[in-house]
Amino acid sequence: MNFNRAKKNPSSNAKVPSKLVQTKLPLKPKGPPPAKEVVITEPSLHSCKTTVAEVVEKSKRLKEEVIQQRKAVEKLELAKKNPEVEKLCSNVRQLMLDLKASRVSTAVNEETLLRQLEDKNEEINMLRAQQKSWDEGLALKDEKLGLFTNKVDAKSLSLAKMTSQVKALRKELLNYKESDEGK
Repeated sequence: MNFNRAKKNPSSNAKVPSKLVQTKLPLKPKGPPPAKEVVITEPSLHSCKTTVAEVVEKSKRLKEEVIQQRKAVEKLELAKKNPEVEKLCSNVRQLMLDLKASRVSTAVNEETLLRQLEDKNEEINMLRAQQKSWDEGLALKDEKLGLFTNKVDAKSLSLAKMTSQVKALRKELLNYKESDEGK
């Protein structure tokens, strides 16, 4: 829809019909968009001086680093030629080998100890199972002993009753004998 004309020219507002008029918009062209103008600006003389100064400074730093690295390499080469340094290096190598061997032996010892620990755990579990069965057996024996104790207590009570009856009968027999003798 074209509303631009009405906004630009206020006198033409009266001529616009009451119904909106639909206009066809042009189709977008296929293919790449049109090339935009690229403005190439040449660097100013000041920025060139700054860039050159930065490059010179960076090259100085790099030269100093190269010199320091060369000195370090020379020191290392001199140190390699020194027999004490070679001896120290061989000692360090030997220590590294010893450390590696001790790590291997430690790993082997650790595996052995873990196996022994597993075996001991199995033994402990077997002993616990055996103790549990013994505890169950003792509980059954305690129960039987309790029943037997109850029977013994019952027999003791009946024996005490019989004893008291025997005493009563003896007393009665003595009384009877005394009464027979007294007659």
